[in-house]
Amino acid sequence: MDILNFVYDLLEDHDIIYTSITHVVLGAVVLVESKGLFIGIVKLDGQLDASCISYKETIYTSKSGKHVERFIHHGISYIYKPCTAAAARIERWAQQYLIPSIEGVKVPYLLASGGTEDPKLDWIIYEDLGPLIHCNNPDDIIRAAEIIPSWHRLPTDWVPRSMIGHSPSYTEVLKAISREQANVNGILAANGISPSDISSWWTQLPNWEQFIQDHQRVSHGDYYPLNIAFRAQESIVLDWEFVHVNSVYWDLYSLMDITSHRYPRIPLSHVEREAALLQYWTSMGSVTPTEPDNDFIRGYYAFASVYSVWILTLIELDLRQTVFIDSLRRQQEETLMVFQQCMRGLNIMLTK
Repeated sequence: MDILNFVYDLLEDHDIIYTSITHVVLGAVVLVESKGLFIGIVKLDGQLDASCISYKETIYTSKSGKHVERFIHHGISYIYKPCTAAAARIERWAQQYLIPSIEGVKVPYLLASGGTEDPKLDWIIYEDLGPLIHCNNPDDIIRAAEIIPSWHRLPTDWVPRSMIGHSPSYTEVLKAISREQANVNGILAANGISPSDISSWWTQLPNWEQFIQDHQRVSHGDYYPLNIAFRAQESIVLDWEFVHVNSVYWDLYSLMDITSHRYPRIPLSHVEREAALLQYWTSMGSVTPTEPDNDFIRGYYAFASVYSVWILTLIELDLRQTVFIDSLRRQQEETLMVFQQCMRGLNIMLTK
């Protein structure tokens, strides 16, 4: 029997509108999606087959060295993304169960996905939304904060607890830095923070742990500026592979204050950060007057300060490896600046 024809006939007979089925038939990966076919587009090694496409270009290289590529097949442009099997599974879940309930946000449609000869490596093909200008200035950050409630309002019990983010939780991070308190104090002191200010910061943290734990939301999980784009009035959010339940602050922190040696952070003033928090608060419909609750603002500063200190400890370890020194120094300066701004937000007036 011709297995391919059998599969195609089966889909036609049942009038399949959306599906994404991968078959390994005689060594070829076969995709059936949206009543159309990609046959052999992705080889078993996870590479695009040049003989099946008319054009491709790399648009992004991940930290693992994998290339996200734009390619043309039968005159139509698509986006190819290699990813882990777990990431592909979560993206498929999000497209089916979560994203249809998110209003006012455009998410590229997942057209097909499949596996490779490596059980840990999968891939996804998305619709191509064309060249995007990603979030790149403080005004964009404020606008991006406004759309977070589109998924923060969703019930947290929709998201399986087996889904986790790429970083440890606030509670785990707080425990980690508390175990290394002497080392943390030394790092902060070496970067110009006075012993009295360090002591004041530690003293405040217990006041916020329960507040942070009590405010959990459906989190995008990787809501940093390169996963956000705007086109006229359209808001576009990419890469939902880390969706999970987390603190109300995680997406805001990822947007505004998380740092990386791989890309520079968009600098924010105290006024701009609080404008973004206000935009979020207003969009969330959390209050009758426009002013956000002081606990919400100060809770964010506590949250961001703890993660910033944790990142500073990781940078210290990375600097010992003598690679990416310049980019790590830049990240260190950015993270220290965030921490200092958070200290001021917690009403710790930094002493010299």
